[in-house]
Amino acid sequence: MGALVLLTYMLLNKHRELLIDLAVSRAAIAVDSVRGVVAGGYAAGLTLPELDAVGNLLPRLARAEDVRGVGVISIDRDGAHVLWSAGEFPASSIPPDWLRQTRRSAGVWSSSSGPLGIVMGRRLSDSNDEVVGACVMLIADTGIARQSDAARRSMLPVLGGAMLGACILLPLMLSGAARLRRGRLSTRLLVAALIAACVGSAGVSLLAVRQFTAHIEPAVNAKAETLAQFVSGQVDRALGLGIPFEGLTGVEAYFRDLLAQHPEVVQLRLEAPGGGRSYVLARDSGTGIAAVAPVGAVGSVTAEMRVVADAGLVARRVWEIWTDIAVLLMVSVVVFNELVSGALIGMREAGAADVPDVLPHELARLRLAMFLLILSEELTRSFLPLTIRDLAGDLQTVAGMSAISLPISAYMLCFALATPYGGNWADRYGSRRIMFVGCALSAAGFFWGGLDAHYGSFVAARCLCAAGYALATLAAQRSIVHQTTPATRAQGLAMFLGAASAAAICGAAIGGVLAQQFGRQTVFIASAAASLAALAVASATPPVRAAQADAPLSIAALLRLVVHWRMAAIFFGAAMPNKFVLTGFLFYLVPLAMMTEGYSANDVGRAVMIYFLLNAALNPLASRLSDRYGWRAGLVALGAALVGAGGLAGWWGGAAVLYIGIAALGAGTGLMSAPLQALAVEAGRESGAPGASSVMAALRTVERLGAMLGPLVLGALNSRLDYDMVMVVTGAGVLACLVLFSVAQGRTRAAEGCTP
Repeated sequence: MGALVLLTYMLLNKHRELLIDLAVSRAAIAVDSVRGVVAGGYAAGLTLPELDAVGNLLPRLARAEDVRGVGVISIDRDGAHVLWSAGEFPASSIPPDWLRQTRRSAGVWSSSSGPLGIVMGRRLSDSNDEVVGACVMLIADTGIARQSDAARRSMLPVLGGAMLGACILLPLMLSGAARLRRGRLSTRLLVAALIAACVGSAGVSLLAVRQFTAHIEPAVNAKAETLAQFVSGQVDRALGLGIPFEGLTGVEAYFRDLLAQHPEVVQLRLEAPGGGRSYVLARDSGTGIAAVAPVGAVGSVTAEMRVVADAGLVARRVWEIWTDIAVLLMVSVVVFNELVSGALIGMREAGAADVPDVLPHELARLRLAMFLLILSEELTRSFLPLTIRDLAGDLQTVAGMSAISLPISAYMLCFALATPYGGNWADRYGSRRIMFVGCALSAAGFFWGGLDAHYGSFVAARCLCAAGYALATLAAQRSIVHQTTPATRAQGLAMFLGAASAAAICGAAIGGVLAQQFGRQTVFIASAAASLAALAVASATPPVRAAQADAPLSIAALLRLVVHWRMAAIFFGAAMPNKFVLTGFLFYLVPLAMMTEGYSANDVGRAVMIYFLLNAALNPLASRLSDRYGWRAGLVALGAALVGAGGLAGWWGGAAVLYIGIAALGAGTGLMSAPLQALAVEAGRESGAPGASSVMAALRTVERLGAMLGPLVLGALNSRLDYDMVMVVTGAGVLACLVLFSVAQGRTRAAEGCTP
């Protein structure tokens, strides 16, 4: 049911967003005339306030279809104020967001969430490309609202029918799956739920695709017509100055800029009748329907401007819709699997479920608690930088740190500082109590962050979330270590890593949909609710105490572990490099590089999801191989080698190497994560460590250090090198660390009398 409702909201939002994007892009064509006048004025030595021609142009722009008002803003050291305006335009107070977006964006910026409705703006620059002002247009959303309402009215009955069908079909299929005796019960229930979800979403999706096709094609054609009329007007003015048609200069450069600004257009053609000179510029591929606008006669010259819209645009948009639908269904399956696994705990304990009892029942309940807690953090990942940016405004911080990076750095710092205490306090007070405290702190942090607070309080809220997350996860890992034997430890740790991967797959996608529909504050409240749900599940877990509590991990004990040659090889040869690449490459470099290559935010999200999918798929397999055959060091080395090789793929260049690097990182991390933790615990015992939880705390502390260094180091490299060469340097560094790890493991085998 939830999947169908989210799917409907997502499709309706996607429909509205596409209509808004096309309306903004169409309005931006008119703003280009203002930019042209400003550029000509500065070339003649005038300043923006002296360009009265701009003010005379605005009334004509305000009379255009779907335009409520337009204004030109002057921006200087003294602030910003409105120079000229026409139509419904605020003449006094200028929203601070307009100024931030003008300074930040070199192209068109837009907003549809404020009290003024749909707003489009573009910076105005002087001859030195310095920002001197902005042209802002308020777009009427009546036509968009009408089309959105029509889509909603047609989809809601289908949604109701799909939900009714699911109410009838799902219980029948689940009942039938429970009666079958082939395969695991959880797998049968999962397949039944997936079939019901696919059947229910098919009708909603097919109707949505028809709505998209019916509304996008006319909007694209209308934009092509507007662009053709605009360009013909520009040519008219040039011909009116006495410039002969054959003597027009700079046409191809102008067309090149237009194609870059308007991806929906594949060809621009200005041609004179009778086989005269033509000015043509086209993309490498794409065909479509042409919009034609006549160019006024000057003497005996009459021409026409032809703009060809991309016929494949609708097909690509529909493909994006199907991709989003597939992602949402996958997320629904993962969430359903976690909930089913939690529901089957009681059935296992009662002996009613045909699920193998390999690990303690409490660990399955613990996995559900960790899934909910990690989900609470991942829900905000997709829009957290935007939230920080909006709260920071023009605020700058010291020591070279931007206001956007400070909350992220503060989060990682608090996480690292709390990590050594999680295991110690779990041993002293019990893992359930520490998990309770951690979940409560996390919930409080999300509630605090969801308020309309200022920048400083948001930083404090993120620190609270970090402390709670660190305490709860360390307490959970301590429980796993003390409830498993050496033969099942890797599988127990894999349960925790599997919960983290499943939550990461689900969180960003669901959080993005909720943020678009209900606002970011609502998602923070949902994250707090997920943390409270994790607290409730953790409270139902029986308390676990070690047979002998570990000694507290003091600074001296931590240093002794770090300098021990075998532990140092594990920490700095495998653990730290892996987290370094995860945060530096996946969370920092990949989004920036893909945006540079022209990919959208949705493309970035789907690319990052490749990492979590491969990690979740390979992690259980690696844990079983590690426990069954003792392949601890071998799997760690193989995983690190894959990560390093993925970085070296950057040598070939191009956007494809980013996907190779992501896939290699996901596969490598999936192979090495659980064996690495088990290897660290075993090596720590042999190295005289205070206890298993102390080793895990030290491991997490070192990993957090790598996570903090990753974005800083790769950011410094990226300021001097292209992203593909940054990948090469990173991959070479990982392989160098792998040599350190392998030499240490060879020394260990030699000391034990084993053949390397």
